[in-house]
Amino acid sequence: MRSVRERWKALLFFALLVASVLILLASASALYPRAPAGVVRNVSLRVEGPGWTFTYDAALTPNGTAFALLLESADRLGFEVEFTRYAPPLDSVLVDSINGARNGQGGLWWLYWVDGEYGTVGADRRALADGAEVLWAFRAYPPEGA
Repeated sequence: MRSVRERWKALLFFALLVASVLILLASASALYPRAPAGVVRNVSLRVEGPGWTFTYDAALTPNGTAFALLLESADRLGFEVEFTRYAPPLDSVLVDSINGARNGQGGLWWLYWVDGEYGTVGADRRALADGAEVLWAFRAYPPEGA
């Protein structure tokens, strides 16, 4: 009889532990909300690398974040983007390399701006509005004026 009671206690403990972890993950995700995905119109992208520049204009795109627009332009223009996706609580991405230029080379890093404002959240969380101008640049960190 005692072992049955201990098994129930262990099962109850495990169920409470799982529920606690799920609540913790949900709370962490709430602290870092996802950017709303949505269709945006007339957005432009400029990518400034070491000795090269790409420009991309989208009259209409379903990729409503700075990161998604970068991936769309890479697909359309034929350059590579490498990134790392981080699990919660960060639950975001970090662009590691664009067109072969890798973070840390020469003390430079991939940074982004939307409408002249330096990106302070993961680019996959930075929603774009119609007419947005996005810049990705390989520069020293921290950028001037940030």
